[in-house]
Amino acid sequence: MITNNEKRISEEKVRNEKVYCKLLNSLIHPLGASDTIFGLRPGDLTDYLRTTFSITQEDHELFIKDELKKKPTNLLLNVMISEATIDVPRKNFRIKVPLDSLCAVRLVNATKTKASPKTSPVSSPKSSPKMRRQKAEQDFRGQPQIVKSTSGLKWNEKFELEVTNILTEELHVNVYQQTSSSNLEVFAKQPLEKSLNFKSIFSLSRQNDSGKGLENLGAAIIPLKEILHIGEEKWYDLNISGRRLTKSLKTIGKIFMKLSISVKQDTDNIENYLKATHLLFNRAVKMQTSAANRINNLLSQHSQRILDIYATSHQISKLSQAIIQLTVLLDLTDKKTSVTVTDIALKKAIESVQMTWVTMKPPVGQITEEVANKMPLTDTEISMFRKAATEYIKSMMWNVRNDCVFFPLEDNSFKDLKCKLGVLASVLKLDLWEEKFFIKEELSRLILRKIKTDTSKWAEINLKLIESKIEKDNVVPESENLCELLNKVIGHCTPVGTITCFLKTFGIDYYSHVSLTIDSHISKKAKQLMLEMDKYQKKYYRISANITTSSKVSLRLYITLRKLCNIMKGNFSQREQFLLVIANYQTWFLESLIHWLMTFKVECQSRMSRALEMDKDIVLVTYMLKFSNSSVDVLSCFASIAQEWREIDYNNADVAMMAITKITDLICDSVKFYAEKIHTILRNNRYYDEQVHHFDVNDQLCITLNNIQHVSSYLDCLKHDLEWEKTAAAMSELHDSEEIGEKCLNTLNRLIDNCKEEIAMKSELLVQEVVGRMSRDIRRKMDLLTRKDWKKSSSSDPLKQYLQRNMATLQQCLHESVYSLMVQELWQTSIKIMEQQMMVGQLPDYYQILYRHLRTLRIFFLSHREQLNVHCDVSRHIEERLTLNSETTQELMLQYLSKLCQDLKTPEEDYGQVALKAGYISETHGYVTIYVKVINAKDLPGLDTTGFSDPYVVITLQPRMLFQNLRSQKTKIITRTLNPVFNSSFQFHNVLSELLKKQGAAVQILVYDYDKLKRDDFVGEAVIPLSSIPQLNGNALAFERTPGIILPLKRPSMTEGPLKVLQERSQKDSDAKEFLNERQNLFNNQRKRTDGNKNYNALKFLLEY
Repeated sequence: MITNNEKRISEEKVRNEKVYCKLLNSLIHPLGASDTIFGLRPGDLTDYLRTTFSITQEDHELFIKDELKKKPTNLLLNVMISEATIDVPRKNFRIKVPLDSLCAVRLVNATKTKASPKTSPVSSPKSSPKMRRQKAEQDFRGQPQIVKSTSGLKWNEKFELEVTNILTEELHVNVYQQTSSSNLEVFAKQPLEKSLNFKSIFSLSRQNDSGKGLENLGAAIIPLKEILHIGEEKWYDLNISGRRLTKSLKTIGKIFMKLSISVKQDTDNIENYLKATHLLFNRAVKMQTSAANRINNLLSQHSQRILDIYATSHQISKLSQAIIQLTVLLDLTDKKTSVTVTDIALKKAIESVQMTWVTMKPPVGQITEEVANKMPLTDTEISMFRKAATEYIKSMMWNVRNDCVFFPLEDNSFKDLKCKLGVLASVLKLDLWEEKFFIKEELSRLILRKIKTDTSKWAEINLKLIESKIEKDNVVPESENLCELLNKVIGHCTPVGTITCFLKTFGIDYYSHVSLTIDSHISKKAKQLMLEMDKYQKKYYRISANITTSSKVSLRLYITLRKLCNIMKGNFSQREQFLLVIANYQTWFLESLIHWLMTFKVECQSRMSRALEMDKDIVLVTYMLKFSNSSVDVLSCFASIAQEWREIDYNNADVAMMAITKITDLICDSVKFYAEKIHTILRNNRYYDEQVHHFDVNDQLCITLNNIQHVSSYLDCLKHDLEWEKTAAAMSELHDSEEIGEKCLNTLNRLIDNCKEEIAMKSELLVQEVVGRMSRDIRRKMDLLTRKDWKKSSSSDPLKQYLQRNMATLQQCLHESVYSLMVQELWQTSIKIMEQQMMVGQLPDYYQILYRHLRTLRIFFLSHREQLNVHCDVSRHIEERLTLNSETTQELMLQYLSKLCQDLKTPEEDYGQVALKAGYISETHGYVTIYVKVINAKDLPGLDTTGFSDPYVVITLQPRMLFQNLRSQKTKIITRTLNPVFNSSFQFHNVLSELLKKQGAAVQILVYDYDKLKRDDFVGEAVIPLSSIPQLNGNALAFERTPGIILPLKRPSMTEGPLKVLQERSQKDSDAKEFLNERQNLFNNQRKRTDGNKNYNALKFLLEY
């Protein structure tokens, strides 16, 4: 009885013999030209095949006899025409652009020449007529197959032509240029009998006038018997004639084609090829000299040539061959046999599939993307691959479970993992799977479990290692250790493109799963440590060293957690980030935030003090250096604080605004602290010592002055560096009120403005101190200008030389803003000293020369600073004083009287009013007569003991220098009355008419109280400018009709201005002394009224009048 094993062996043998016969048939009946290389000839390959299949010589000969009878029929010529090039076009021929081309393909049976053997040259008599040799006839088989292209000489088209006789048939390929679409339609519609030869095409190609017809570009003729039996793809020559190439013919271009001859496809060809490949691979293992039984490479040259011949003759594409070989290797890997397929062999097989597919892909744009990415394989081929690949994946799961480490993936570990799973990934990448298949999902679940297990194990081990051995207060060292561990975690959680892509092949989002697993361990530990840190800082609140150290550690931990959180968030979509516990890390540091701000302030002031201590001994500084190291260090400290705050990046708007306000206030206080320190340094270095007789500005002083400005300049950067507007907008959004954000910004701006004002005051004070030191030298130089050598134009040179020397140093070394303050202060100080040292009571020429010196100084200062405010209050005051003192005595009198005339304000105390008329009559020779009539007075003050007065009026033309020949005139005395009626008229003859227009010339009305025993008391004064007196119509009667004038009586006091200058000049000028005495008599003879104070009421007087 036959056992199952024997039956299986028998069936296997039958199948092997069937495959053997198929291969043997393709070798002994080559479809085309055979190889002539030794070892690859058909006979050599049949011997190699017999050895491979372990067939005896006797059986082998029997198989050959049988297969010789089975000559293949139903042959096909497979033609793939890609493109053509035209190198040398014919004469009078031009290729049109763009080119519409045609390619016509057909098989032609070329028969032998017809000649009678009876009339051969040997047997025929000499006198017989010579027989002409008839031309060979060509059998055009069927209608040509045509392909058209509108993109030049590129077609990429396949043809299958039925072959009748390999030995006699030829492939004819003609290339045309189409000039009219109608001709092609006519050619395609010709009946079969008319298109049996190329005459019709030739006739069309001759119709090239007016751009019509087809133009023949060239032709190629390939005998089928010359095509290799394994197929060939190469460039073939294009000739002018369609005939065979001779010496007279010319090659004008080339055409690229793939040609092969095959039998019509059988249903079991793929199974036979698969079986043959199995057998040949097994044979390759047996032929190895070593006992390793390892498949490291693909098939040998002989085996591959046998398979190629079979595949070509049975229309098995190169892609199908590569897939079948890969399937065989995967199948051999899975089976529990002594054969071991190495990863090298599998990689080569996969690369072969990929490269073959790349070369077979059609050009972009000819087909859709979906079709272009799909391999042209049969369902049988795909099914065989999936089956073998599935079994291979199952066999690899053990390696995944027991031999692979998925975390952490560093350079070496990833290389090891890629080496172990690289082939598996490549198999999954092949586009031969369904969209979802169970084996990949099972593999993904296995890898995912392995990733979580490896990550958790690594996290637990490393978190155990950070625990400090200190029994008490171990939170600080453990936090430092956690920071170190987090830096490692950041590296492991930062996506690497190669790792992401590799594990994406298995359907694994590696970094999201790693981040989630790490987060569950790290967040728990970090939160626990921060709770302990809060307790620690409360415990050691009064010990600054502990607070500083713990704050630095907690801030470092915060920033490290922030980096890790941002990286982990990047590994998730926006909707999945809520899964991360670490996303709430900011809430763990609320208590620590206050200590960070305190530490910022302490560290900042400490750093400033250290920087200033280093600066105090610096003496040698180059002219180009404008700031010392201390200011640069302080600005660096401020920038570091702002940078650390940006790294903190607190999301809670309320907390963030509180912190920003604190930091802004901290920096403002630090700027003021630095400015105060600078003042202290200058004071300690005796820069404010007034005992020094000579003082010059040096570089060190300039740099010290610059430091304050340099440090305070950072205040303008706070708005940007601390992101005020962003935080204010977050506040407005949080509280749903724009007013909240605006108030926050106003508060911050107010802090900056107050600090700037205080710094400006300190800077001005410092500048004033420096200029005050220089003022001693300025006074000495100014003494020459104002007292000793004031007449010399060069008397200002020593002062300008001193200022030039010091201002040159200031300009080179001082900051622009500080230099501006310094020059302004020097200008004001210089003119103050000039005014202080200016002599009084001098004649006008002294003040005129001094005014020229002032202008010289102004030009000097403007040359150093064009934007200098030379018209400040101090400057205007001295200019006004010099201008006034430069006037003549007469001009000063006129100015004084003009002010009296223009004084229209109501007097504070009522001294009565006087009513009068005034006018003038023109006389001959440019003279006029002035008429004045004093009508009465009202509400005069009582100056006698009785409460009444004895008033009279004195009329004078002022100033007396202009009216020296005209004496004063007065009315009669009216006794015991406060409302006297005078009705007294006066005339002043021979007054120059030009004096009527003189500014300040006036009629003075003085009211006195007569006293018999003492000097008459002054009651009040009124002044009428001469320019306001009307002209009369030539007689005295007109004067009576002139309207009256009511003037209030005033008691002038000693005032500044012209009168003071006249007073100062009175020692050297008699006219000034006389005018001043008159005025002083009025000032000194003002007796208090005895009838009580009365308010001024001009309306009442007008009604009475």
